[in-house]
Amino acid sequence: MVSVTFDDGWTSQYDNALPILNKYGIPATWYIISGSVNDAPPYMTKDQIQAFANRGDQIASHTVTHADLTTLTPAQVTTELSQSQTTLRQQFGASAAVDFATPYGASNATTTAEAKKYYATQRNTDEGFNSRTGFDPYNLLVQNVVSTTTTETVQGWINEAKTNGTWLILVYHEIGANVGEDIYHTDTAALDAHMAAVKNSGLAMKTVRQGAAAYGSGTPTPPAPPTTPDAAMTAINVVAAANPKLGAPTGSMVCGLINGGCYRNYVAGAILWSKATGAHYTMGAIRQTWAGTGYERGRLGYPITDEIGGLINGGVYQMYQGGAINWSAASGAHYTLGAIRQTWAGTGFERGRLGYPTSNEIGGLINGGVYQMYQGGAINWSAASGAHYTLGAIRQTWAGTGFERGRLGYPVSNEYAVAGGVAQDFQGGRISWSAGRGAVVTYK
Repeated sequence: MVSVTFDDGWTSQYDNALPILNKYGIPATWYIISGSVNDAPPYMTKDQIQAFANRGDQIASHTVTHADLTTLTPAQVTTELSQSQTTLRQQFGASAAVDFATPYGASNATTTAEAKKYYATQRNTDEGFNSRTGFDPYNLLVQNVVSTTTTETVQGWINEAKTNGTWLILVYHEIGANVGEDIYHTDTAALDAHMAAVKNSGLAMKTVRQGAAAYGSGTPTPPAPPTTPDAAMTAINVVAAANPKLGAPTGSMVCGLINGGCYRNYVAGAILWSKATGAHYTMGAIRQTWAGTGYERGRLGYPITDEIGGLINGGVYQMYQGGAINWSAASGAHYTLGAIRQTWAGTGFERGRLGYPTSNEIGGLINGGVYQMYQGGAINWSAASGAHYTLGAIRQTWAGTGFERGRLGYPVSNEYAVAGGVAQDFQGGRISWSAGRGAVVTYK
């Protein structure tokens, strides 16, 4: 027996794997990150995932945010497992999310015990073949397919499964050329060759659910969801009535979020409630950006307002416990928080010289630095220098020195007035500007 599985729910799987699976008539199991549905690209939309369900494929769970469960608190583990199952069943029906795959293959006794409350099987990344003798439904063994996996290797796995009468589970990630820099992708032509080998193997081709059932794995009855507080139900209904643009609800209210929060999904978004923040909707591009931070579990926390319009150039913003998300047609939706947001505020927010943010925070700079791009420049932060903006001629000159990697290092002040112009201090010197001389670098 052989099962073909795909992790995460990448758009490339819909674009490049679906035609091949249809070509060979092979069923598949799709382990979906529920919090990334409709975060397209790079993840699939609900309709794209539904196309797989319509062909008889299995929709399984891969948590809400693809977090390493072994690094979370017990309450967070429960939320990742239960909320993913609830959301996927609301979207794809009661047969969805019966089976589960751990992100990064990471599990321990505590996380596995919690998974057993919700799921019939747990698939990690431990390699091997599943035998009826000693079969463990909570450590399904797999063969991980990566960019260097050859058709000959796949054929070897098939031959071993046939010879020993075992169950082979193949795990794929992104599909297509130039879709990822790491090893977790497979070229389209390679997948075609692999699936031809599967089709011609003579092995029974099953979804994970079908395979596990054949091995005697039943389906657990999930714990009842936490009781929805009356206050949450009332508040969410009030927000929904005031915002018909959300459309009809697509499921019941679900509780058990961090700090006792609840949510309800609607056609065009969702409404979140917590005791500390009340009920507020999220939708569209702003909701997608919030999802990218980890929803209410991330740095932004819960929303504390609905969307607020009236900004310049038709902009909209929404406040969260930890910051805000701003959107305009020209810039898209991006969050601001912490020291970088404070510096942006000092320039006048979107009305100032920086304008709207055009990226989220981007890390990976030297000495742990972070920066964020804006229409008129950028703000850089490091622990040693703090957060400071750069723009115009001074920024261009700093760029010519190699930004923070050059002799000047990070900015340690914003622009300030000097006789005949402006200047800005950096760790390694100063850039001064005047109309007559332009920008001049002075090193320490």
